[in-house]
Amino acid sequence: MRSKIPQSDTEITPHVIIGARTIAKHFNCHMSTIYRWVRHLGFPAAPLPNGYLATTTTLIDQWLLARHIHKDSAKNGRPRKPRHDPGGDQAA
Repeated sequence: MRSKIPQSDTEITPHVIIGARTIAKHFNCHMSTIYRWVRHLGFPAAPLPNGYLATTTTLIDQWLLARHIHKDSAKNGRPRKPRHDPGGDQAA
């Protein structure tokens, strides 16, 4: 007989963070920084009917990863070519 393996709540539902002040504590910054990130950098937080901002740790992780990847590609300008290209044009 098969038994069910219990899953923790964090595996079933993402961790929800409510309130700009609470979100700011996670980043060790001021809540005005969070509002600025929402307006200008696409930070994944949505206003609730009561006016508080809400987000999840999963959305924050995805946002940070996307910004990191974007920053790396913008810094390099284009994909890097390997120094030695075995299939490249070489004088024979």
